[in-house]
Amino acid sequence: MEIGPLEWSTELAMQVNWAAVARRTQTLARALQVDDVLSQALDGGDEIGADGAAVWLFDRSSYRLELATERGLDTLESDSGHRPEWPGLFKIPLSSAGALGGVIEFYTRAAEGFSEDQHCAFTILGAAVAGALQRSHEVEQLRQAREEAAALGAVDALQTIVQSLPQGVVLLDPAGHVLLANRNGGIYLERLSDEQDPVLTIGSVPLTVLQGEAFASGIDLCVREVELRSGERSWHYSVTVVPVHENRSLLGTVLSIEDVSERRLTEQRLFHDARLASIGEFASGLAHELNNPMMIVLGVAEMLRDDPSLGADKRGILEAAAQAAVRAAEIVKQMTTFTDTQQERGWDALNLRDVLSEAMSLVETRCAGSNIFLVTEWDENLPPVYGQAGKLQQLVLDLINNAHEALVQSGVGTRICVRGRAVDSEVWIDVEDNGPGVPADIRDNIFDLFFSTKREHQGKGLGLSVAHRTAVEHRGALTLEPVAEGALFRLRLPQHKWASQ
Repeated sequence: MEIGPLEWSTELAMQVNWAAVARRTQTLARALQVDDVLSQALDGGDEIGADGAAVWLFDRSSYRLELATERGLDTLESDSGHRPEWPGLFKIPLSSAGALGGVIEFYTRAAEGFSEDQHCAFTILGAAVAGALQRSHEVEQLRQAREEAAALGAVDALQTIVQSLPQGVVLLDPAGHVLLANRNGGIYLERLSDEQDPVLTIGSVPLTVLQGEAFASGIDLCVREVELRSGERSWHYSVTVVPVHENRSLLGTVLSIEDVSERRLTEQRLFHDARLASIGEFASGLAHELNNPMMIVLGVAEMLRDDPSLGADKRGILEAAAQAAVRAAEIVKQMTTFTDTQQERGWDALNLRDVLSEAMSLVETRCAGSNIFLVTEWDENLPPVYGQAGKLQQLVLDLINNAHEALVQSGVGTRICVRGRAVDSEVWIDVEDNGPGVPADIRDNIFDLFFSTKREHQGKGLGLSVAHRTAVEHRGALTLEPVAEGALFRLRLPQHKWASQ
């Protein structure tokens, strides 16, 4: 049975040692030899919980995948001579800079297959392996290029090779002047260095410091990740510094620069989803433990409140206690939504335009009473999705209500727009307003459990957390998108398989 990244599992997630995963990716960032990268990949699979693993590398000469290494897969069936079927298999393509470098496979003997947390960890490990393989390939290409240029005195040949590389490559003389740079190298260097003739810094770090770290490494190499920020947008670049020397006399420096922004964004989303999944398990246990005591408190408070011998002041105290217990019970009820799965009844192919139109009618009157215009924009042929109508309605209603409260409380903005459209293999539902927007200092926390910007007793901090969980349950995502004004929440759901038939 093959289990891909989108297969759903209702089993409890295996506890993944995320600290070990982080250390393994850091070790891979420093690996230069292919054998070291392959060994780190197999060791990482063991740490995450794989019973077997195999790495296939793409042979550029034959255009075929060739088995490079494996572990725990040497048992053969005596009858057919083939490997026995494994209950769980998870494959990850090893792609970097748009080029396929190979495939890594992880196997498990567990009947339920791998957990979602393991899927996340394997994906992060695969990205690190792909980057390490690409760097080792670059180092080998540069070594071959230097040997060819030295043997033939062919600077033109070296320049042709460098220009053909997808990564940014820059060759510097001992003083830091640029001798050669391909197109991406020139673009990245302009972003990362304030001084370019000669180059003195890389991402605010002195070039001499990076060269010194490379010499001290014992392998004449230094890898540094640089982050650049512009407003709410950030870019990440992996910079490899290789000093070329003879008996410690510097002859020049090779810079290899790769844009890893998308990779880091993917890792952040995976870590965030894994964090919310663990919070969901915690919420389930906490809700179960709190529910019974809250019901006892509520029952006792109501019973004592009806005692005719009590004075009005004591009845008021008991009334406040009963209301607090009811509020706590409501919070417990909402927390249990973190444990809902697709095995619940009510899952079906849905036309979101019809489903959400019913929900919109519930808030149109409320918006009109506040002089807020609620408008909708739908694609004519919106593809179906697979999910629970009630949960998706509640998700969108929560987003609209949040927008309504932001506009009313701030007095800024008078419009909420709900859009539905098909984008590639997904259906996007956007809820956008022209209100005050979300402050930059809380954008990273708005989906956290119990996080709320409302005044005390006016919000439980569960709305967006539950909405995010609902999106993940439907194999989608809920994100806050950057816009010039107001706020834009985007729900992305995969199209139902019928949409492609």
